[in-house]
Amino acid sequence: MKISVIMPVYNCESYLEAALQSVLAQSVRDLEIIAVEDCSTDASRDILLRTAQKDARIRPICNEKNIGVAVVRNLALEHVTGEFVAFCDADDIVPDGAYEKLLGAIGDRDIAIGAFDDALDRGDGAFEREPRPIDAKTKKSMFLSLFSVCCLWTKLIRTSFIRENGLRFDEDMQIGEDVVFLAHVATKNPSYAVIDDTVYWHCRYQGARYCSLTHIYTLDAYRQHIECRRRLLSVCREIPECRDYVYLRFSWDAERYLHLLTDENDLEEAFAIFRDYMSGYDFREKPLLFESMTGVPYEKFLGMDAVHYFEYQKEVLPRERVATEFACGMIGFRWIVRYFKGWLKFKFKRNYQ
Repeated sequence: MKISVIMPVYNCESYLEAALQSVLAQSVRDLEIIAVEDCSTDASRDILLRTAQKDARIRPICNEKNIGVAVVRNLALEHVTGEFVAFCDADDIVPDGAYEKLLGAIGDRDIAIGAFDDALDRGDGAFEREPRPIDAKTKKSMFLSLFSVCCLWTKLIRTSFIRENGLRFDEDMQIGEDVVFLAHVATKNPSYAVIDDTVYWHCRYQGARYCSLTHIYTLDAYRQHIECRRRLLSVCREIPECRDYVYLRFSWDAERYLHLLTDENDLEEAFAIFRDYMSGYDFREKPLLFESMTGVPYEKFLGMDAVHYFEYQKEVLPRERVATEFACGMIGFRWIVRYFKGWLKFKFKRNYQ
């Protein structure tokens, strides 16, 4: 067997068959899908078993109780028979030829890494795709290449590398277990190849109700998001690029999450967690960058509570935030064009109504 594709399955009845078929249709025929069904409450198990009856390359494992995605992936790793391991989520798509391109690049290396597309479902069965390429500077660093997207799906990993280094997912983690797995990979200093080709479609569906914990906005989930970042820092503390990556590229979502909490009574405690986390990095040397993330000057931020933080943000106009982000190099001209297109569309709709 050449490639073992690990696919956790949980409450994804609307997308599962398309995900399975995208893997089965790959030009690399010598593969298996180890699909672990984790006690879904919808028809996912029936769809998986029905599809497996039609193609013996699907190896379904059906759990008797829900064990969580980290344990699911460790279970799947125990059943791998392929020379290489790939990962696919049950609501995404592997585009034609993806595994052939990754196999062509990996040679005798430990890992091959490709690019991906954000794919937005238009509602008519087609996707509007936006490429997410890997820039040249990123390719020069093993750590940054691994974390060019901090998910598993764009990587092809040699099975012997995983087993010889005892790599497993941290089973006490419910959120970010894939990020920390990559951190453990990075500490083993793998040899790697990076290709420009798109090897994965990360699909977003209009009106979809995600059951993933990463889309549940509670105080407990927020604690787990921050713990993921802290654990990444701990695991990769000897890697020079790690600290800057975590704080400069991995803090945007931590701030955005505050605005998505479903219970306003949790805001004060969540903000205290966020402030404590952000104060672990001295943004005095990068004040413009911090302000582009939050809309708040760093020196003021350190003495704020949640009420003053959100009140201050309300006074900052969106165009001021965009201008700050552009000034510190966090967004480019193409993003500015997208912003103004969206603004014009909003203005047009409002005037039309």
